[in-house]
Amino acid sequence: SAGQNLVPGAAQDPGALAAEAAVRGWTADVRACRWTSTFRTQRRLAGRADSRRVLLIGDAAHVCSPIGGQGLNLGLRDAVSLASALPGAGPDGLAAWRRGRRADALRVLARTDLATRAWTLRAAPARTVRDTVLRGALGTPAGRRLLAEAVAGPRSTARPG
Repeated sequence: SAGQNLVPGAAQDPGALAAEAAVRGWTADVRACRWTSTFRTQRRLAGRADSRRVLLIGDAAHVCSPIGGQGLNLGLRDAVSLASALPGAGPDGLAAWRRGRRADALRVLARTDLATRAWTLRAAPARTVRDTVLRGALGTPAGRRLLAEAVAGPRSTARPG
């Protein structure tokens, strides 16, 4: 993708970029590299999401790969569920809330980590297998739904209002 260093040192060496393009079968002719950056995904979960007066939610509590937009969605679910849990919640209610949110965060982190690893495979045979499986999955409505849920999470069953 644009701006991603595919080969160490490639940002300074247009020849390395051209070589990488040839290996990947790209037909673009790389003449110059004016700007690059390195992007690293994070996968973090706070060891403890609370103290006596502070509850961590959103990116303060967990950070994941941006694939599927799940970090934002997870933070929103934290906020909505906390707003529902807080009125009249005692220590047991908040403990249950923390357990539920941690379980949700662990599921999202595992799902986004797997999707990121699949998307960024380096070995050509592994990419070929991935692409073949994706083409097959995208060829059916059920496959498209399962793939969308694998990347972005299952559809919410909550009803508005």
